[in-house]
Amino acid sequence: MPATRCIPIFIALALALSLATGPAALKARGASGGPALETVLARMDQNGSAVTSGRLLLRGEEIAFLDAGPKTVETSELELWFDGVRVRVERRTTREGGESEVFWTVFDGERVIEGPAPDFPWAQQGVPMELSDLGKYVTIGGFNVLMQWPLEPAVLHARPMGELVQSWSSEPPQAFQEEPSGDLACYLIQLAPKALDLGGSSTWSLWVAPEKGYALARFQQENVLPGTGSVSRTRLVDQVDEWMHPLDGLWLPKAATQSRFFEDRSTGVEKLVGQRKAEVTSAVFNISVPDEVFRLALPEHTRVVPFDEEVPPGGRRS
Repeated sequence: MPATRCIPIFIALALALSLATGPAALKARGASGGPALETVLARMDQNGSAVTSGRLLLRGEEIAFLDAGPKTVETSELELWFDGVRVRVERRTTREGGESEVFWTVFDGERVIEGPAPDFPWAQQGVPMELSDLGKYVTIGGFNVLMQWPLEPAVLHARPMGELVQSWSSEPPQAFQEEPSGDLACYLIQLAPKALDLGGSSTWSLWVAPEKGYALARFQQENVLPGTGSVSRTRLVDQVDEWMHPLDGLWLPKAATQSRFFEDRSTGVEKLVGQRKAEVTSAVFNISVPDEVFRLALPEHTRVVPFDEEVPPGGRRS
């Protein structure tokens, strides 16, 4: 099994949680006489189901909130191609001070290759046993999760969002009710807390917008941390800033913001520590993608290692 990708802990916690229970756990009465929860989840699954292929361009900005005020510490540009089986991700990251790197990840239908482009002094390679395993090798990081989830079934052969929610917990949801996100009418689904592998618990809250094809307008993950460390609780909030409706059957954020909060254990005060802003600058779907997009010939000097091995010294995975 490939090694876990080096991604921020607030995202890794969400990705590492077990998803092992069935839909019977989420039986619920309709919210204020509205549709039953099962109906809302089924409609969530339909958002993105019309997508078969596409090309997206995104840009992102990572902002740290320091004592002296907010400061941009990283910018990124991402290009994504997919055709329902194959995937190509090109990611350029520029950090404070001007240091930049480019990583390519290509799945040609049989194997995944990832490495620093265009010279490829090294590359990692892996072969998914099933297409549903592709997410273990390929990430579409740089997206806000509200952008990722509607596209992951087409890009990474992942389960749609409604199924993901159903499998979250064996316990019924703590809340299913009408609650707006800003001025947008939504259904709030708050799932029961789930134990984390390292201790503590995590709770998901989702604001589902019927007017936007039952896409998520807002997502919150709250983690209660064990022990005596300085941080007792973290909160991750993803919020749609601007919508796009590129085709029937798909509502997607054009712009979204992810905000991260830490709560100090000694004072109980919550503080905004960072934001990640993401914007779709171009998007076309259900297109014919040329085969050459998914071809990647490595130079002869490239050192190739399996995904379950460490990258070479000095190597850094995006």
